[in-house]
Amino acid sequence: MRWANVVLVVLCLGFCLVLFAVGTESSVLFVACVLGGLLFYSAVTPWLGMAGTSMRRVVSKECLSPCETTEVQGEWRRHSRWPLPWLELVDCWVHQGTGEMRQIRRLLFPWFRSRVVFTYPLQGLPRGIYRLEKMEAAAGDWFGLMQRRRSFRAEQWLTVYPSPFAAPHSLYSSSGENEALTVKGYRSEEDWTPQLRGYVDGDSYNRIHWKATAKSGELKVRELAESRSEVLELCIDPSNGLEGDSFEWRVSLAAGISFQQWPRCSRIRMVCGQASLQLEPAAADWSQAARWLAALQPSYSGWEDQWLQSICASSPPGHFIYICSTVDELLVRRLKLVRLNRGRTVTLIYAEEPGRTLLNIPWLDGLQAAGIRVLRTQKQRHREEVGTYVPRTGSTTATDRTTADPTTGDPTTGDRTTTGTSFGA
Repeated sequence: MRWANVVLVVLCLGFCLVLFAVGTESSVLFVACVLGGLLFYSAVTPWLGMAGTSMRRVVSKECLSPCETTEVQGEWRRHSRWPLPWLELVDCWVHQGTGEMRQIRRLLFPWFRSRVVFTYPLQGLPRGIYRLEKMEAAAGDWFGLMQRRRSFRAEQWLTVYPSPFAAPHSLYSSSGENEALTVKGYRSEEDWTPQLRGYVDGDSYNRIHWKATAKSGELKVRELAESRSEVLELCIDPSNGLEGDSFEWRVSLAAGISFQQWPRCSRIRMVCGQASLQLEPAAADWSQAARWLAALQPSYSGWEDQWLQSICASSPPGHFIYICSTVDELLVRRLKLVRLNRGRTVTLIYAEEPGRTLLNIPWLDGLQAAGIRVLRTQKQRHREEVGTYVPRTGSTTATDRTTADPTTGDPTTGDRTTTGTSFGA
């Protein structure tokens, strides 16, 4: 019982004494009976009303993007039929990486009901993995003289995927010859599908089907056949930059690149600090990579040497992409060592922060001389697209026709604009 409740009880007893001193015995008896009944009801209501209490939660969608909303359905049960005037339910969702807690409160009035069902939305959650740490139920009498609170453990999890940003368009078409990350520059007839479509700005000229163009009078281009012959190594700088959300931005860029290259790669390996993941897209779903990206947290030291040794020791040739927001001479030397494997193409994506630029730093010429492509992408503020999970957009237009929704696998058609400037060959 709280001190305010104790004071209220003392005042009621003092009022009874005043009536006894100045009034009749019948009035005193009546007031005493009323106050006694109220005190008895206040004392037994939290205990009888909460007898046999149990709680359950069901999440409608356990994996979602930051722009989506999921519904949580809650159920409260009890064995007693004692009238319960009010009931407060509290759900505590905890971010497993940062420990940030979000509390959802609901005030209900069950009275004689033994089962109450309610729902509440969860939206605007940052990237990460959340756990329903505990569920609390508090109940009491009309006046709040007596309260009882019970806690319940839950095993509900919620994964918020990163918002995939569209990678710089020049990452897929550095010289206008092809759109895929590929080492070879010539494609045989087996690499093309018999399907034709209309020409769109940004298509390379070697994809134009001249015979079909001459017959129809309109430019027609060929579609590339899906092949999983590429090997992609994607490394994310785990340190935080000048802004607190620079690491989130790099994770979103990695999500966009991995999603766009998923149909083309035979193996994808992602590294962020001491955390790593290797998947074969032919036998896995992109959601596995999205869950790994959702669990990433920034770190600050102790990972560079292990990363360099692991990358340089990997034998298969392929494509290595490093995403960072700060560059120093030590990183330049490491990238040059990675480039020593001539069967591997190396690309540095510089996620430029406000107030920093890559154009005047002295090691740019050295990177280009070593055959390392440098792509700069400027950070943009994007609006969330509710109900859609597609790569995010930038500023300079470069049309991309068809993508696939990673949550359903269905293709979605639309224009996507990307930001990117290539400084290397």
